[in-house]
Amino acid sequence: MFESPSQRASQEQGTGWVYITELDNMSSWLCDGDEASAALHAATASMDTFRGSGMVKRWIHDLATFELEYEAGDSNFSDTLERMVEGRRVRAPVGIAFDSEITARLAVMERLAGLPDNYRCALLLKEGQGLSVERTAKVMEVSPASLRSILYRARRSLRSD
Repeated sequence: MFESPSQRASQEQGTGWVYITELDNMSSWLCDGDEASAALHAATASMDTFRGSGMVKRWIHDLATFELEYEAGDSNFSDTLERMVEGRRVRAPVGIAFDSEITARLAVMERLAGLPDNYRCALLLKEGQGLSVERTAKVMEVSPASLRSILYRARRSLRSD
């Protein structure tokens, strides 16, 4: 489904724009595609606050940003990337640092894509939608203790190489 980060990093001028396309593809894959998240559909069916793929796209970007800050410190290009994610026209900078940033963000997305469906759903609802543990557990139809375990394993999986 996703190209490897090393393949994408070799595309110097278009690297930044590829990241935006990948965000769109992944949010559509999670919300609308043939392999859409069954856990997400089931959990959000009763939620009138869930905003679909636009919200998922923003959350994936925020997750990648957080993971990179957690692993590598602040980004020199975060403002440019924020504008790109918001759909505003920017001129993508070219350079090793930018390519490295995009490569690292795509690696986080690939780890997210590799998570079990219920892990992604739990992370999205708890951290992306901002639901409490109790509310997230209720919409996912699991106990709060089970949800805490799912969240722990999901976060650990995202951070491992």
